[in-house]
Amino acid sequence: MIAYYIIFFIISIILMLIVVSSGTEHSMQQCILTVLVTIANGGYLALALSTTLESALLANKLTYVGGIFLPMVFFLVLCEVCSVKVPRSVMLVMYGVQLTIYMLVCSIGRSAIYYRSATLHTEGSAAYLTKEYGPLHILYPITMYGYILAGIVLMVYSLRHRNRVSFKNMLIMIGSMTLASATFSIERVFGIKAEWMPAVYDIIIIGQTITFYRARLYLIDSITDQHLRQFTKVGHVCFNRKMHFMSYSDYVANIFPEIKKYNLDSPLPEDDSFFHDKIMLKVQGQLRERDSQVASESNLIRIKDQYYEFHMDSLFTQRGSWYGYVLVIADVTDHQKYLDMIEEYNHNLESEVKGKTQKIRQIQEKTLLGVAQMVESRDLSTGGHIKRTSSVVGVFARALLKADMGFTPEFLRYVERSAPMHDLGKIAVEDRILRKQGLFTDDEYREMKRHAAEGAKIVRQILTGIEDERFVEIATNVAHYHHEKVNGEGYPDGLVGDEIPVEARIMALADVFDALVSKRCYKEAFSFDRAFEIIRQDSGTHFDARLAEVFLSCRPELEALYLSFEDEENLE
Repeated sequence: MIAYYIIFFIISIILMLIVVSSGTEHSMQQCILTVLVTIANGGYLALALSTTLESALLANKLTYVGGIFLPMVFFLVLCEVCSVKVPRSVMLVMYGVQLTIYMLVCSIGRSAIYYRSATLHTEGSAAYLTKEYGPLHILYPITMYGYILAGIVLMVYSLRHRNRVSFKNMLIMIGSMTLASATFSIERVFGIKAEWMPAVYDIIIIGQTITFYRARLYLIDSITDQHLRQFTKVGHVCFNRKMHFMSYSDYVANIFPEIKKYNLDSPLPEDDSFFHDKIMLKVQGQLRERDSQVASESNLIRIKDQYYEFHMDSLFTQRGSWYGYVLVIADVTDHQKYLDMIEEYNHNLESEVKGKTQKIRQIQEKTLLGVAQMVESRDLSTGGHIKRTSSVVGVFARALLKADMGFTPEFLRYVERSAPMHDLGKIAVEDRILRKQGLFTDDEYREMKRHAAEGAKIVRQILTGIEDERFVEIATNVAHYHHEKVNGEGYPDGLVGDEIPVEARIMALADVFDALVSKRCYKEAFSFDRAFEIIRQDSGTHFDARLAEVFLSCRPELEALYLSFEDEENLE
């Protein structure tokens, strides 16, 4: 018989060690349950080995550790399996009641309230007690059967109303509880001398361990938490309200080995340490700005080839009171490298798109220039006008930018790009008028003046949808209004002063200047002196006075430009 008690005591020790030391996360109640069983089975072994009544009574009191506390703890484990949260206050009352009963057990041998009498007997090699129970012993079976009944009710309720409870788990738990209550009842009713409870206790531990492990498999939070702990590189450093150092995780110690030297319950040393200078100074600055609020801004640091992100959160008790801070440090190397790769890809893509866009724009501008030159080839009096006026606008635009008159580089670039399209409307003019040698009649001149409005329509139709809206507007205005005069005597709409878009006023100067210094079928080329004098005289009537002043300052550049045109013609 002694071997029986030894075997199940050793089994209970092994089960306790497995539960406590295994990598699987266990609850506090489950660990308490295994310890209780080990103590109770140790008590049964000590009782069997007793040689005196005094030692037998002491061993018997140890067996009650399992008998009194085990049903309650088993019920609490069952609550965890069924995902039922027991309030802390209720749990304290439950422990208090069972502790009171155990205090009655401790009175055995000194009072008759729990045992009236007890006698030590020996059968074979094992000792056992025959007992006469006192009036308060009834509390023990009442609480035991009460927890068993409450557990059965909880399991039935959970199976019917909770979809996250496994039926197989409930069968294992019900089987364990039934076996324990049946064994206790049979021993008491039939007065069996040998104790079966050590074997039943071990069976209960095995059953609840299996049940608890299976229950964890059904909880997604537990699975994901375990997964994150395995694959997420996160560390923590805790501080109290005064920012005194409290604790740190091993992961942080691997990153910052110097943290092992810091004293607990003390402020961090303000030396030249990397941890203090790179992280804590920033965090403490944020906390000072927000008093005791959480610094939510994240910071990124790089240590060798690794990237770490850190931020400070508040620590709260379960009752919601604030008692300190936790510094969370996470390895975001993979994420950061992914972001760097995306940024590099976007940069390369942006460069490629810019290159393609520039190429498309060049093709577009060459196409528009080709169309403009085709239109110009029909006009026998304006050969090379498009090329020359576009170059004049370029010189004029650079001067305007230097003059600081409020024009942006983008606006002036758009005006320069619009210049080749200013006479596209001539495509709508009949050849007999466009190719006429000599002055126009009044009717022919009216027909010729149609090219401004027609040009605006053509430019808008060509550019809308493929160019920036601002450029479309500028190019349309250049084509439409470059023959307007500030005194209102221009065409097609007779606009006055600032009613004329400024881009058209810029184009008007370049257009008229080229007409003056170039040979036409109805006149010879004017000298530069005469051309600039005409522009000066018409400043404020034909041309915008401020723009004309800047244009006149461009004379050296414009003279050099037209000399280069003459050299090109001579080479041809």
